[in-house]
Amino acid sequence: MFQQAGFLPAETVTVPDQRAVERTADEVVALVFSISSTAPHLFGDRRSDYETDVRRVLASASPSGRFSVRLPDNIVRIWRLPAQLP
Repeated sequence: MFQQAGFLPAETVTVPDQRAVERTADEVVALVFSISSTAPHLFGDRRSDYETDVRRVLASASPSGRFSVRLPDNIVRIWRLPAQLP
């Protein structure tokens, strides 16, 4: 699509991360609700039932309520116009 607008093929740069960060159950629930396929409005009047189920699974997986999450690498795509080449 960008190439149809006159841009050169994208240059892809991977910025490694892979840090491990610790999350609370509340942070994991907030992350789940921030994903478009599990946004709160999609559950209507059953949102609290869904959250209860998520929290039950989380408690079963980690009774301490703490979770370690490895951050993915960052992928940067740079689109340039032909005149912007170095």
